[in-house]
Amino acid sequence: MNSSKNQIIANYLSLFLSIVFIAFTIIISTNNHTISKKIITIEKGKTLNEIIDLFHREEIVKNKFIFKSFIYLNNLQNKIPAGTYLFEGKISNTSIINSIFSNGQISKKITIPEGSSTERVVDIILSEFDFNLSEVELLKDKKFLDSIGIQFSSIDGYLFPDSYFFHYNESFESIIQKIVNEFEIRVIPLFKEKQINDMSLHEVITLASIVEGEAMIDEERAIIASVYINRLKKNMKLQADPTIQFIVDESPKRLTNKDLKIESPYNTYLNFGLPPGPINNPGLKSIQAVLNPEKTDYLFFVAKGDGSHVFTKNEKDHNEAKKNYKNFLRNQ
Repeated sequence: MNSSKNQIIANYLSLFLSIVFIAFTIIISTNNHTISKKIITIEKGKTLNEIIDLFHREEIVKNKFIFKSFIYLNNLQNKIPAGTYLFEGKISNTSIINSIFSNGQISKKITIPEGSSTERVVDIILSEFDFNLSEVELLKDKKFLDSIGIQFSSIDGYLFPDSYFFHYNESFESIIQKIVNEFEIRVIPLFKEKQINDMSLHEVITLASIVEGEAMIDEERAIIASVYINRLKKNMKLQADPTIQFIVDESPKRLTNKDLKIESPYNTYLNFGLPPGPINNPGLKSIQAVLNPEKTDYLFFVAKGDGSHVFTKNEKDHNEAKKNYKNFLRNQ
């Protein structure tokens, strides 16, 4: 008799476990389908039901009850964070949760190379985001520049070269603010720690942009900086080719004598001292080079043709170096 009861209990238990297994399998597997890219924002304060309704409207979830059961089975009902997420390809209950908790909030990566012009930075941003012209025009808005701490007529020099991650729904204003914030975080402490020659921050960045335009080898940056600082001390014109490249229409190009006579406050062949502002957005190494220049007596340098330069202390040696460089170009 007991054996018969035990068998009945065992049969019921087996049936129960089978039902649970089947139900669990249904909950796990239901909602399997394929979708094109969907970018979904879960706003802060949304309830679980509101989130599930959103997913259902966007066709990420097909069966709201099954998905909600899956959420409760995994004890996630109070843990879904606000944010913007990407869903694409083969979708299941599990993949939805993985997209939120494992993959995390989506972002776009933007890399600004050292020495990029502001126009180039804008092009890089526009290659990833669909902003309109009125938003980009913010960079010419003095009120906007003041609001992000730029006290000059141009943002040139303050778009710090680095790699950045942004949300898909990021605004142009927010992107620029974050890039300028990175400048403040990375550069301002260095400037305060190592101020030289009574140069203002704007002057340091301006000179660093010239160094960035000249240097191809990291080891030479501090030497190039020393040359320009030495010339400034002696009230010599900087005669920096990158400042001419900044004002010519077709740049970069091989400069001519005519180019060197272009009337512009940025023409360091005609004007003494630094130009009015940066000619590009210099990287950290060039900024550090200006803040920590080599101690040299060099007043001139000329390219050797391999990316490096010949540094000289007087015009005679400089002319000889220029002659050698011209011979190098003729032999190419």
